[in-house]
Amino acid sequence: MNWLVPSFCFFLALVMLVCGFALWSTGPPEVNIELHQARLGDDQEYRELLEGQLGQRQRGRKMLMGCLFAGSATMVVTAFLTMRPAEKLRAGS
Repeated sequence: MNWLVPSFCFFLALVMLVCGFALWSTGPPEVNIELHQARLGDDQEYRELLEGQLGQRQRGRKMLMGCLFAGSATMVVTAFLTMRPAEKLRAGS
């Protein structure tokens, strides 16, 4: 049972790291057609609304990536902290 927690933490760290790099490789959210049309038109409020939504999507993506990388690092630290030295394992058997 003592080997299960570190193994699971290392597995979660690897999965989170892969997901973080996959999200990083896709690129940030881009401007859609509606925002381009709003920039060309006269409706200032609609343009500001669409730009705010784009900013929220970009911030959300950055936060998700940061959480994935921080979570991965946390899982690695947790895995190392929950490991028992080999001397204790042999003495406990």
